[in-house]
Amino acid sequence: PFVNSTISFKGNNSLVYLSKSNREYLIKITIYNDSNVYIGRNNFFGGLLRIIASEGKSLCIGSGCLFSYGILIRTSDGHKIFDFDGKRLNSGQNVVIGDHVWIGQDAIILKGAKIGSGAIVATKSVLSNKAYYSNTLYGGVPARKIKEHVYFTYGSTNKISDQEYQTDEESKSRFMYSQDLGKNSAFKAVDKIFHHNSLADKRLEFPKLLNAK
Repeated sequence: PFVNSTISFKGNNSLVYLSKSNREYLIKITIYNDSNVYIGRNNFFGGLLRIIASEGKSLCIGSGCLFSYGILIRTSDGHKIFDFDGKRLNSGQNVVIGDHVWIGQDAIILKGAKIGSGAIVATKSVLSNKAYYSNTLYGGVPARKIKEHVYFTYGSTNKISDQEYQTDEESKSRFMYSQDLGKNSAFKAVDKIFHHNSLADKRLEFPKLLNAK
């Protein structure tokens, strides 16, 4: 199901793949030549999620993530920057967001960000061009590590009793992920698949991996 959502194709040979979800999609996607957007299952959108995929790069979002209000994700800066020797300094890069990631209000996720499963991104943070590890809290501009070995649960704190503030071992084991981002086969597969396959229909192999996790 979609609510106030739009997908705008601004070029050729691009692909948007939206998995089945028990929650409503609330997204605005603008996608340019040779770019890709993959979104996994059952993500929650508290407000309109804006996505700009361009420069032939790709965005992959896993399953069970929480997206607050005012979030922007993009794979390119939108304009080229060169040094005086003519070398480009800001080429587009893929963006990867794992499973069960909580992105806070007004956060900006820029090119090259790879966010591990179970990570938490604080309000108004800016993430770019590095790995952000699983079960770790990040915040700031640019985002920095605030605390490791953390996890969050899905229940809202707006209407809970004192007893519900207590954690439980079942939730802890359910939402603990590997701290080594490089060992996550889904993340490693993104660049490999999009580097070797130029046709959009061949890139449909990736959702089989995305939805099999």
